[in-house]
Amino acid sequence: SENISLLYSSLLPEDEQREKSVSHHTVQQLIVEKEQALADLNSVEKSLADLFRRYEKMKEVLEGFRKNEEVLKKCAQEYLSRVKKEEQRYQALKIHAEEKLDR
Repeated sequence: SENISLLYSSLLPEDEQREKSVSHHTVQQLIVEKEQALADLNSVEKSLADLFRRYEKMKEVLEGFRKNEEVLKKCAQEYLSRVKKEEQRYQALKIHAEEKLDR
């Protein structure tokens, strides 16, 4: 009985030591995983910030394109109007010249 008790008590510290080692390993593994998760989160946040910055820049560029398009359309309409007026003027001068030649 004493031998069994002695054997049991000698195994106990070994098991306890093994359990502490496993616990320590688990804690270390969790710390590594936590640090990796934080690094991943930091990376994702940085990527998101970069994406948002590019998105805002694109919005500005598109707004500039929209304004340029409006200006160009207005110029095109003014030129078309001017061409029509000049064509009417040309036709009027042509008719006037033909009338003078017919006299």
